Amino acid sequence: MSKTKKLLVMTLATAIVSTMGSSVISASSESKVQPFTNTNAPSSNEIIDLTQLTIDEILSNPLYNELEFDYNDVILFKEIEDFKESNPGLSDQSIVVEFDNKLDNQSADTVSIMSGDGYAQKWTILTNAEKLLIAGSPARALIVNSCRDKADSYAKYSIYGQQKGAGTAKDAYRHAIWNALMSKYVSKVDAKLFADAHEQQDDPAYYDRYTDGIKNSEHTRMDYHNNQKGRDCWSVLTDSLAWTSDDDLKERVVKKIKAGEMIVLNYNTGE
Repeated sequence: MSKTKKLLVMTLATAIVSTMGSSVISASSESKVQPFTNTNAPSSNEIIDLTQLTIDEILSNPLYNELEFDYNDVILFKEIEDFKESNPGLSDQSIVVEFDNKLDNQSADTVSIMSGDGYAQKWTILTNAEKLLIAGSPARALIVNSCRDKADSYAKYSIYGQQKGAGTAKDAYRHAIWNALMSKYVSKVDAKLFADAHEQQDDPAYYDRYTDGIKNSEHTRMDYHNNQKGRDCWSVLTDSLAWTSDDDLKERVVKKIKAGEMIVLNYNTGE
């Protein structure tokens, strides 16, 4: 991404302008990002506490050069960040209620902002636990969502990429690599917070329903287990110092699946 284009993206995010369709924002100023070396690797302290960073700081920080940020995520989380700054006395739960009302009611002050496809959906598909974490730190949540998008892509092009449905090895891989990436770019503690929040469905009846012939409570049990296995793929003591590559993390996840360490419920190979 050119410096001119990057500056434009950051300006648009700050202004929270409307957009049509969805796109991706890269934190890198170059089209091809070079991996960190031992000499310029970040220390653990630099990647653990993100609660004080702003979205603009995330977008301009070279630590996140290898991440791409969905445009709708940036716009939504930037609005939440600005709202928090304007209302410092509000609790995170009050912020969630405010945005639930705004997006559910399609109120006049958000119609123009929501003209971009996916803006409202980004919020409405979240669990309440996820919304609370986003309200607590929109910048941190932006990185988490970028890791989730990366995990989706890595799963698609993994050796399990042709498998279909929930509960497959592809599904296990996706959950594990997402947690490994969050551990790398955020922290293992925050990775668990966001992964657990994603599994905490607001509808109690969800767990009694079935997806791809398997009870959702079993899918949830699988996800919790595989999420932890993914976090186990990242070592705070060694990987933070060497800034372990995504490719190494992907290999570790595959090894755990092949070793039978992960739960797989659906052996549909997609063939």
